[in-house]
Amino acid sequence: MENKETKEKVVLKKGKKEWKMLEPHPWEVDQEKVNEMVEELSTLEAERAFKEGEVKLEECGLKEPTYAVHFKAEGKTHTLLVGKKSPIDYQYYVKKEDSPTVYILAGYTLDKFKKSALDLRERRIVKFEVDEVKKLALLYPGNKIVIEKKDDKWEITSPLKTEGDKWNIEDFLRDLKNLKAKEFIEDDAKDLSKYGLDKPSIKIELWLGKDMAYKGVNFGKTEEDIVYACRAGLNTVYGLDKDEAEKMRKDLFYFRNKVMLSFSFEDVKGLVLSWDNFNMEFEKKEEKWIMKKPEEKETKEGEVENILWTVKELEASSFEAEEAKDLKPYGLDKPQLTLTLKLKDGEKTLYIGKEIKKEDEERVYAKVKEKPQIFTVQKYVLEDLKKKPEDFWEKEEKEEKQEK
Repeated sequence: MENKETKEKVVLKKGKKEWKMLEPHPWEVDQEKVNEMVEELSTLEAERAFKEGEVKLEECGLKEPTYAVHFKAEGKTHTLLVGKKSPIDYQYYVKKEDSPTVYILAGYTLDKFKKSALDLRERRIVKFEVDEVKKLALLYPGNKIVIEKKDDKWEITSPLKTEGDKWNIEDFLRDLKNLKAKEFIEDDAKDLSKYGLDKPSIKIELWLGKDMAYKGVNFGKTEEDIVYACRAGLNTVYGLDKDEAEKMRKDLFYFRNKVMLSFSFEDVKGLVLSWDNFNMEFEKKEEKWIMKKPEEKETKEGEVENILWTVKELEASSFEAEEAKDLKPYGLDKPQLTLTLKLKDGEKTLYIGKEIKKEDEERVYAKVKEKPQIFTVQKYVLEDLKKKPEDFWEKEEKEEKQEK
């Protein structure tokens, strides 16, 4: 592609798999943009055609065109010459070099292949596919998070061993995959320290595929709305949008699995709920929930299900201890509420302890009997679970009790 106005010549060549830029710089190429350009060239449709002599080449800007596209296909070289803008709408005069016919081409079509070298330069900081990632590491000063994929599950292996949050981890990888340079700061930088890249503020490492191919990205200083970055082992310095770069700064809590109580509705066969002086027990018979204690009654439709919805996929708002020998500081030695789910294959029990204000939120300490962690949940969980026996009864029975 030759642009006589900017005096730039861009030469691209298709390799076995990817396009490469030969001139004016050996830059990595945005494959998607080049493929779109080639696709557009192969399917060009003119708005109008002029036979030889109908228009003058000088008037169309085609005597000395300012832009030319040379492309080789099936062993033949073709050249498309681009002239002046047409007086009608956003259109341009074009012609093939070996043909006298002049065409009118829509400007938006021309825009797709009238590109500079900078337009075609790859802006993605690191190229990979999310499903290729087998291991991920984030290194901050004094902190390191390592996450590994085993089968289809993510596991955090450092600084502690725990289950990873699949959705958050893969969202993070998608953000990293789509992270693009806002500016190209310096090619082959000799001094990375002036960008803060000699001692990165964040370092992200990836291991891809069966052969665990390594790729990494380093993040340096922030100046105004730009964060400096470079690929591991390379000295090209990129300028990233500050807000986009900030998405890469995640803590352990973001990556870990926060679901503390998980079950299937179909597996729940019974439920025991205790708080203050209330002790209630429920049993599922066929498709109906029956209260067994403090007295046997049919329950109002949907009330037990509301309890189950409150705790289904219950997520921690924070983790307070990975394992606590003393439950008293959390009020979990004598919980203010206990909920036990009786399942097909065993039981799961939730304890709720003292109330706490954290990060300007009203929360309560909680623990699942079958897990060692102490965590917090929103206070509304406690409020939604604090039901009295009559709350589960039909309206008539509730009114009868109140009259007594």
